[in-house]
Amino acid sequence: MQPVPEQLRAELQVQAVDLGALLARLPHDQLQLHLDGLPTLQADPDLLTAALINLLDNAQRHGATTVVVTPRDGPQGLVLRLHDDGHGTAPERRADLAEALASQDYEGRTG
Repeated sequence: MQPVPEQLRAELQVQAVDLGALLARLPHDQLQLHLDGLPTLQADPDLLTAALINLLDNAQRHGATTVVVTPRDGPQGLVLRLHDDGHGTAPERRADLAEALASQDYEGRTG
């Protein structure tokens, strides 16, 4: 993977994001979303939206009908945990995904 040239890197636009309002605007027709609390967090709204859309899409494609979003305090700030009731990923696929993340070799290996 080639590094991104400096002139193409975008600045993060970190601001207060109402997580409940953001989740309500995301496409999730077939999913019931539950949010533990209604936190406001500091994030780049575009990046957070893209990540959440990907996670919700993955949950739905893998059979989920319900997703619970739980904010928790982490060592570097608020962390979001998403838990769904889908059938999940086979253990051998999880091992391949973990290896892809560890080696940062994503091409054709992640969804």
